[in-house]
Amino acid sequence: MQVAQALLSAFALGWQQHPEIAYRWRDASVRAMRLTGCTSLVMAIQDMGWLDAMLRSIEDEFAAATRSEPEEIDLSVNFFRYMSELWVSAAYGACRVLKNAGQVDDICKVERRLKLVRVPLFKYEIAEDRRLDAPLTLMATPPNHDSSDVSLYDPKDPHRSIIQARAMAQDGSMSWNVVDVKERESLWVCRRELSDELLAVLEAETSEAMR
Repeated sequence: MQVAQALLSAFALGWQQHPEIAYRWRDASVRAMRLTGCTSLVMAIQDMGWLDAMLRSIEDEFAAATRSEPEEIDLSVNFFRYMSELWVSAAYGACRVLKNAGQVDDICKVERRLKLVRVPLFKYEIAEDRRLDAPLTLMATPPNHDSSDVSLYDPKDPHRSIIQARAMAQDGSMSWNVVDVKERESLWVCRRELSDELLAVLEAETSEAMR
């Protein structure tokens, strides 16, 4: 049980280092369940809280070491990236439940930002690419300094795909470069910022609804 114990220790350490985050997620999960009537949402949001706390601990370590995207293969960064992506997917699912309940208005803003990250990660497409009225020219990030830097993304091409550019933000969190078709811009979205935004909205909206 060495691997299982190591995994448990990692989550426990995240809780010890960020207990206030874990407790905030726990409290928000109960209030969110009361808003939606979805009992499964309690465990889902609390699990997000456990993962968020652990990721924040790793992010703190990366930030303290002033690390950037390494040139050589670093499996710790690779696995950290994957766990960050799992958090994004879980957070998006929770937002969808809250949005469909029709009681949390501001959740739509966070849900859309999560969507901009999630769709390229898991569907390998630009989110809301149906809004594009013409093929989109994309530049590789970081650049390869050759002909592969430029690619054409055609929303009508059934074989279209996009490789999500990513980097490590100054706070140590994973950051993704996304294309916002609606706003016609490209921007970087950080995982920790998404977590802070979602938690703040859950606390504000659920507290208001419980009055």
